[in-house]
Amino acid sequence: MTVINTSLSYPTVSATELIDFRTREKIDQCKAEGREVLLIQGDPSLWEELPQEENVTWCRPFQTHHHLKPNTGLVCFLGMDVFLSGKNFRATEQACHLMADLLCWAAAQPTAVTEPTSATICVQTSNVQHPIFEYLQTGSIYNAFSALLQERQTFRYPPYTRLLHITVWHHNKTTAKEKTNLLHSRLLKAQTGIRIEGPFEPTVWHSLHFAYRLQCTLPKTSKAQAIKNTLAATIKTTPLAPARYRIDVDPG
Repeated sequence: MTVINTSLSYPTVSATELIDFRTREKIDQCKAEGREVLLIQGDPSLWEELPQEENVTWCRPFQTHHHLKPNTGLVCFLGMDVFLSGKNFRATEQACHLMADLLCWAAAQPTAVTEPTSATICVQTSNVQHPIFEYLQTGSIYNAFSALLQERQTFRYPPYTRLLHITVWHHNKTTAKEKTNLLHSRLLKAQTGIRIEGPFEPTVWHSLHFAYRLQCTLPKTSKAQAIKNTLAATIKTTPLAPARYRIDVDPG
């Protein structure tokens, strides 16, 4: 596993210059060996504008397993910093799972003299102090996840609280936003005693509609069922049509 510190890059890695010169060297070497390159782009704002290059495949983080092939010689995670800074508090956990799956896949590739060597895994970041990179470079999973749990306890995220996400969407952006704001005000007036944050736009929303989300944080010591009943009654009596909504409960 190679962690490339892009804060030392020249030219600077940016939206127009996505690939660090050290990553480019690895790509060129891999292609010279007749093998394929897989680049994972963690920045959703760039998914529609990825450059095309022979023997180089681009994919989104959660599509990675569909693109791993026996002839893949290099896998590099770009846009990791954007992925980790997403509004989804599970971003670090998801990144750990993705990288662990990649490392397990690479370790299982043939390394015999008659077969290609195992694939190289690398990641670009300008924040090498993030706990996930300590895990990737040292294998110290205990320290990384201890830091992650401490962060969740500090900011009151699961497993120390319960989360409810209420997403409102419509093909008209103004309608979606107005209905979300109406629901937000009704929930605040309901005085449930829980923390309600938002509205904000979901980081990833697989739809042509405009969507806004409210996040409700329930302390573990609260009477969850009573609060859920109050939320359900408030939502039911709020005129959200023609917009639609969905409720997601975090399993933590």
